[in-house]
Amino acid sequence: MNILNVPNEEVEKKRKEFFAVLPDDKLEVFFRIGRSYMEKYQTKSANLHSKEGQEQIRQIIFALTEELYEFANTLKNKKWCTEEYPVDEEHAMEELCDIWAFMIQLFLMLGFDANKLMELYLKKLVVNEFRLRSNY
Repeated sequence: MNILNVPNEEVEKKRKEFFAVLPDDKLEVFFRIGRSYMEKYQTKSANLHSKEGQEQIRQIIFALTEELYEFANTLKNKKWCTEEYPVDEEHAMEELCDIWAFMIQLFLMLGFDANKLMELYLKKLVVNEFRLRSNY
């Protein structure tokens, strides 16, 4: 099983499972925010199959990776440390929000909306559960 051939009824089960708990569509709000910033800064959609589009995608991935490293660097307690150091929680949360913003931008550049992302995510959950059951 893969994400492309997940039965619709399995996706619907996942949708009911999660939307029973989360009735508000906050994800759509994130996508609306992301679209507004893309319009403001004239960010174009990226064609996954073109050289230019792939370069746009790489730039977002590089920015995303940088933000991930910035978040990791807020974690001060390394394996070799003998003392525990406090984390600047505000800085850490800021970096997580930057990561989220770049992820939303990447999805939007690739033509995703909240519904498409949710659909693919639910399909991936079904695939993962199938793999766990089948000792993949």
